[in-house]
Amino acid sequence: MKKLKHFCVFSNQNSKDVRLPVQLQRAMAAEAEAAREARAKVIAAEGEFKASTALKEASMVIAQSPAALQLRYLQVTKHFLNLTLFNR
Repeated sequence: MKKLKHFCVFSNQNSKDVRLPVQLQRAMAAEAEAAREARAKVIAAEGEFKASTALKEASMVIAQSPAALQLRYLQVTKHFLNLTLFNR
């Protein structure tokens, strides 16, 4: 057993049944939620970055070939026609 400042006594016993005050539980839950939201924002930002990078690369490919732009237009048109025809 060690005696520290302010007359606190500590021992090497393990406590398995620890009950936290409700306010402390709420504070810890709020902190965990804030951390999850922060991680979600970072993940979303990384996804946006990857999407914009892919879009930039695609635009560079299409800029090199006008026929590629026409083919992409036809692919998109076909996709939306299929959605319209088969989702009635």
